[in-house]
Amino acid sequence: MSEYAASNLVEDFAESFAVFVLRTKPTGNSEADQKVASMYNNPDLVTIRERIRAATAKELSERNLLKRD
Repeated sequence: MSEYAASNLVEDFAESFAVFVLRTKPTGNSEADQKVASMYNNPDLVTIRERIRAATAKELSERNLLKRD
């Protein structure tokens, strides 16, 4: 995460949440990894993540932008 996020609480959450939504669950021990991994302990955040990912996949699919094997 960015240096700016380290000095701004709102930006820190925004960047952490973006990583939480867009990437797989981190397995590392860094502070950033632990911060994102802790979001999986909040059922509301997990539900929001799932909804965002489903809506994004649907939109990309409808626009034929989703890569398929």
